[in-house]
Amino acid sequence: MSDPSVDDLKKLCEMRLEDAFVLMRSQRHSAAYYLSGYAVECGFKAVIGSWAIVSAWRESSRYEIIDGNLAARMMISVADPNGVLPWLKQYW
Repeated sequence: MSDPSVDDLKKLCEMRLEDAFVLMRSQRHSAAYYLSGYAVECGFKAVIGSWAIVSAWRESSRYEIIDGNLAARMMISVADPNGVLPWLKQYW
């Protein structure tokens, strides 16, 4: 199975939040809490775009030889208008 697209993540975010409201109305508080958090996770991943690339970064990568393709994907994930850095700057 491939990683979900940004559009898939946006849809999942909305769906999981709707599910959380249904569960809350059914007094299923723990499940509603869990799915609310999952909705936020999907939303973050949709905003960040290539979350897998960014979240895979480790400080120890400074000792690794990274190929140009992975480096370019990381830079795009960070610097793209919908990437990590522009999103973070909203909260500086």
